[in-house]
Amino acid sequence: MKGRGESKNFDTRVRLKNGEEADMHWTANWSPKQNSYFCVVHDISAAKQVERMKKEFVAMVSHDLRTPLNSVLN
Repeated sequence: MKGRGESKNFDTRVRLKNGEEADMHWTANWSPKQNSYFCVVHDISAAKQVERMKKEFVAMVSHDLRTPLNSVLN
């Protein structure tokens, strides 16, 4: 990445000063002119929580529907 003007994106989980964890999305850019990296960080904790809740909901509904359907089909 260094020297080519590319940017890299990655997600991490960090521990905050208050002890809680937060999901972060990072974009790191190399600046040849400044000879340093610049990072932009976004807190994506809320979006990740919604994603986890959706997955749990789909899993619960799938399980709740599968049980009666299996008894009807058998």
